Amino acid sequence: MNPMNTMRLMSEFQRFQKDHPKAVSFAQSIARDGLEEGTVIEMKVTSPAGEEKICNFRVLDKDIAMVELFKELNRQ
Repeated sequence: MNPMNTMRLMSEFQRFQKDHPKAVSFAQSIARDGLEEGTVIEMKVTSPAGEEKICNFRVLDKDIAMVELFKELNRQ
């Protein structure tokens, strides 16, 4: 990845953390407690007009490996 893009991504993530601390702490608690294969994650988005979109997916072993990679990159 381009170092400038990496720096930009880090800056945007810091902004996101500042703007949405509950979302970040929620994700951190899930990562800390461990994510098991077979866990179902559900997401719901509600527009200002009240329109809802919902999806869910079952966590795969490959998904857990990706989370571990993100955690490793965050430590660097």
